[in-house]
Amino acid sequence: MSNLSIFILNFINFITPKSKRISVFISFPDYDDSIRELLRQENNLLNVVLVSRKLDIDISNMIGIRFIKRKSIMGFYYLIRSKKIFFTHGVFKGFIPLSEERQVAINIWHGMPIKKIGVLDNKNPVKFHRTIATSIFFKEIIMKCFDVNEDKVVISNIPRNNVLLNVDGNIENVIGEDYIVWMPTYKKSNVGEIRVDTSIANYNKLAEELLKDYDFKRKLIIKPHPMDSIDFSAFLDMADVILISDEWLLNSGLTLYELLSKSSALVTDFSSVCIDYLITGKPIYYYSIDYSEYESSRGFCFDYSLLPGSYIVHESQFAKIMTDVEVICNYSHEDALKFNNLIAFNIKDVL
Repeated sequence: MSNLSIFILNFINFITPKSKRISVFISFPDYDDSIRELLRQENNLLNVVLVSRKLDIDISNMIGIRFIKRKSIMGFYYLIRSKKIFFTHGVFKGFIPLSEERQVAINIWHGMPIKKIGVLDNKNPVKFHRTIATSIFFKEIIMKCFDVNEDKVVISNIPRNNVLLNVDGNIENVIGEDYIVWMPTYKKSNVGEIRVDTSIANYNKLAEELLKDYDFKRKLIIKPHPMDSIDFSAFLDMADVILISDEWLLNSGLTLYELLSKSSALVTDFSSVCIDYLITGKPIYYYSIDYSEYESSRGFCFDYSLLPGSYIVHESQFAKIMTDVEVICNYSHEDALKFNNLIAFNIKDVL
């Protein structure tokens, strides 16, 4: 988007009257768990979800909710008419919020930062009136990342984490009752901001280990980051491994956090999903084979070794959590509280 286009969009937004009956929601991926939870709690007359593509969603029971293409005339119309804007990654590049009295922009964001973002990553920070930190520890980090004062940061939880606390669904029918979810973050992106944070991680050693004659007690669900360019094809033909995507979830009638809510444990590396998962009180493991390279390239907001859970340093340890009869929580309640307040999100906290 050119500087002239950005100026025009901001100018039109500035001169356009706002409607208290309209709230707009923008997320990546489209219609994620945080947006769904916000819609459940935001009782406005018209809630408009701006999406990048047409979604196959039954909206017959969604009174007062509209799904509009983000890059369209109607999408921009609802954006500039809205009194409240909720977003997870930003509104549009160069968006300048108006005064809060006219149009409040609430940055729900998409996780507590472990890897450097915003100012700490030498980027221009997203602009907003209010955002979330899940603990006092993260409040200071969020302030630095977005270069804002403490009055803009609310101690709350991320809306999608409510899904981790209470879910009824057909997950057991789709996957089974005992499974672990592995969610590595992206190392080289091919969507959104194109960047290389480390050389592409090679998971072939893990694939070779998991192909050994183990007696797996549970399934392994692999959910790559939607921006990732890593090839996970080595895992495709494994009997106890399911490689999924956002499209797979949509076709299965599930959301990512519904899937996480019923899982037995989480494996990740530098993804903020581990902070969210603390609210479940279930085991967390860190498989970070490129930690040293990542630390010297993109870097972290704090000492990575402080994260609650256990660190996998060899592929056989990964296999062990697949074969153990039982997986037991590997951090204390007090450790969890440092990073996550463990209290359900309430939209009143950010309004």
